Amino acid sequence: MKILTWLFSLMAFTTVLADAASAQCFAVRHFYNNSDYTWSLSFKGGCHGLPYCTIAPHSVAAIEYSPEIPIPMLPIVVNSRVYSQGFTMRFCYIMHSGNTGAIAVNDPAEGDIQTCGGSSWPCPKPFR
Repeated sequence: MKILTWLFSLMAFTTVLADAASAQCFAVRHFYNNSDYTWSLSFKGGCHGLPYCTIAPHSVAAIEYSPEIPIPMLPIVVNSRVYSQGFTMRFCYIMHSGNTGAIAVNDPAEGDIQTCGGSSWPCPKPFR
């Protein structure tokens, strides 16, 4: 019985440490625009300190996850002429369920976003 109690305690402690590490994600991540299109990103925290920003073709923007955001789940919206989608976040992790289309979320690190573009991952045709 003591071993079972110890095992549950260890699992709970590990979970608390993992959540604490995720909560410490108040860091700068990046939006990598690999495409020929301008993209926009909006959420509380934002790019370069603004809640809304545009990312020019073939450029990188800093995404700032701020400790001033008190809610661990917040919306983030990504738009362009070829893509429009909203996501929720849990700390630095962008929540999704499978294929995200013309973007890759949490790549190369949690909270990062990469767009389609280039010969290996062409973007779809514009819808607007």
